[in-house]
Amino acid sequence: MRKTKFCDGPIAHCEKNLLNKLGLRKMKPTMGKKLAISLEARFTSMASSELITTEVESENHLSSLIYEISNEVQEIMENMLKTITEINHNSAVIEEEIEKCKGSALERKRALDEDRDNFQKAAYAVLDMLNRE
Repeated sequence: MRKTKFCDGPIAHCEKNLLNKLGLRKMKPTMGKKLAISLEARFTSMASSELITTEVESENHLSSLIYEISNEVQEIMENMLKTITEINHNSAVIEEEIEKCKGSALERKRALDEDRDNFQKAAYAVLDMLNRE
């Protein structure tokens, strides 16, 4: 255990400082070195309990922050899931439209090919008639 140094002066002065810090001013500082050591231990114990309290408060604060962050992450993930669902839906709609357009384009191509074939037949027929004369 680490001992805290309260003063560099004579023992009586150190005892007085300890007594003042512990709120025991009425006691006389002539109680000896043994009392000073026990008071120092008590003070160190109090400092340790304050440190433990501070650690607990820090842990509580960290736990609170982690809880808040996890809630924010959960909200973000829910929003991302909604966005992904919307994107998938829109993608499906777009793919359907593309397929419809492909179908329409193929029908239009067939119609144009048929018209071209009819014009070619008509043109050959005209050329044939002109060559016979």
